[in-house]
Amino acid sequence: SNFSPRDITKTLFTAFNTYWTALYPAVPIAWPNSGFDPESLAPGINDAFVRIFTTGFTDSGHIPISGSLATNYFRDEGRLTVEVYVRQGRGTGEANDLCFAAQGFMDGARVADVIFSNRTGAQHVGGDGAWYQVIQAADWVYFTNRAAP
Repeated sequence: SNFSPRDITKTLFTAFNTYWTALYPAVPIAWPNSGFDPESLAPGINDAFVRIFTTGFTDSGHIPISGSLATNYFRDEGRLTVEVYVRQGRGTGEANDLCFAAQGFMDGARVADVIFSNRTGAQHVGGDGAWYQVIQAADWVYFTNRAAP
């Protein structure tokens, strides 16, 4: 199949939404360009949220499969990042649990024709006075079946 970077993003976001809301329906997702305002979250009720985005769309060249131009593939790569935010002062346990859940989405997973690899460990960024942040990310790769020029 031939997904565009926009198609890949939509596919990953849709799959993550399904995965996440089944596990943590009370932890909102801040989508890119959504106007999400963490200050609107009520303390004691909504003490966590996650932000998700993709970066680094690159066409890393064509991959010859059998020497025929008709069977050459192109590899597109990028990175999916989930930032976990927990209200500061609550400890790191909840942040770690949410981060581990994000890892579960990425661990050796395949979403449609997008394959995750090179998942990072949880990266504790720390607090900013209001929110404690942990970042979880994984590279993804997608092989298109468009013919080489």
